[in-house]
Amino acid sequence: KMEVKEGVISCYQAEGADKEVKASSYLPNPLGVQDVEIQITHCGLCHTDLHIAQNDWENTDYPSVPGHEIIGTIKQIGSSVKHLQVGDRVGVGFIRETCLNCEYCLTGRDNVCPDRQGTCLGVHKGGFASAIRLHGGWAHKIPEGIPSEFAAPLMCAGITVFQAIKANIPSPVGMKIGVAGIGGLGIMAIKFIKLMGGEAVAFSTSESKKQLCLDCGATKFVNCENAEEVAAAKSSVHYLLSTSSAALDWPKYFNFLKNDGKLILCGIQKQMLNIPILDMLDCQKHVGSSGDGTRNNIKEMLALCERYKIYPEVQVRPMSEVAECLKLMGSKKMDYRIVLKN
Repeated sequence: KMEVKEGVISCYQAEGADKEVKASSYLPNPLGVQDVEIQITHCGLCHTDLHIAQNDWENTDYPSVPGHEIIGTIKQIGSSVKHLQVGDRVGVGFIRETCLNCEYCLTGRDNVCPDRQGTCLGVHKGGFASAIRLHGGWAHKIPEGIPSEFAAPLMCAGITVFQAIKANIPSPVGMKIGVAGIGGLGIMAIKFIKLMGGEAVAFSTSESKKQLCLDCGATKFVNCENAEEVAAAKSSVHYLLSTSSAALDWPKYFNFLKNDGKLILCGIQKQMLNIPILDMLDCQKHVGSSGDGTRNNIKEMLALCERYKIYPEVQVRPMSEVAECLKLMGSKKMDYRIVLKN
């Protein structure tokens, strides 16, 4: 278990690609005038955390403290922080800081700021910890009506698909929108598509996920291992949102799009995208992408989730079980989000 010491942040850190995360601690940087310190209560577990711990993207600096679906209460604020107070409940996603002055930050596109800093990338320590310090501009107030265990996955899984829909689909109403990859992101995508008036069609290789998809609002389920279902789904959706972190048979999935349809990528993969260019040109199909969410969209998403009670499917586990939970995530047998609790 994490040992609590005054002035020191307790954590679970990865010390190598082939090593389990283990309890440790670190001395945080001094609190800046625009910074806040958050006492962490919950942290969702994202597949990106596993990638970071294992150095799958070859950019991990060890020792690394993953975790970027953070919920907690403000413990300290810097002298220039005016929008937050000690005791406020806040959330933190994958971005911990942006410059706030570039053309992107000044036009509401702060999620693509060239100087943005990842919450748990490089020298920055993430949410598998007792506390975190970061720029107060990226600490988001959590509405009272959203329980913390549900709020945590919204900070990454939720906003990732919400941003993808907002950025790529001008009007979801009446549109048939496919979702490929039924996990933490895919389930939230289905729920948001239904809320926005679209028809969600779930595409998966796991027949066992069919009922969950239908219960969450999908109007149809396509088993991508079933040749008859695949053939019947040809040219069936206006948009196809891929949340998968695994390589897909892209020509097969591209075939699900209607003419003038759009493939939207928001699941991180190292592999190259292999699509049939002739089909793309002949049928005027498109490819789009989306990464992290803007601060404005995070605020909007949280308000909608509170009002309509749009929550992720979660399983709460103690923070001390993080190593076991990472192994479970690696097995790819989950269709819910694990939320670690301090």
